[in-house]
Amino acid sequence: SSSSSSAPAAPAGVRRREEMLYNLGLQHLLLGRPLEAFACLSEACTLFYSRPRLWIRLAECCIAHQALQQRSQEERAQSEMVCSVAGGGARRRVLLPF
Repeated sequence: SSSSSSAPAAPAGVRRREEMLYNLGLQHLLLGRPLEAFACLSEACTLFYSRPRLWIRLAECCIAHQALQQRSQEERAQSEMVCSVAGGGARRRVLLPF
């Protein structure tokens, strides 16, 4: 039989597993879990290494993880600026360190 693909075809069970890992990775990415998404998508690379969308999704995982880290650093820095809050409503006061 003549085949246009130079790589041998993967067994159906392996292909199905990689497809499920790819889809699971997409779900993790959409749910804001970039590390879990990266783990799933990187396992799917063993079969789908020639698909550009997979590499784009891996890049999205890296960007999302970096954004989460940056956001948490900003929140920590902001919380270090405020010592405490006194009062409530219109009389609320934010106390800052010296």
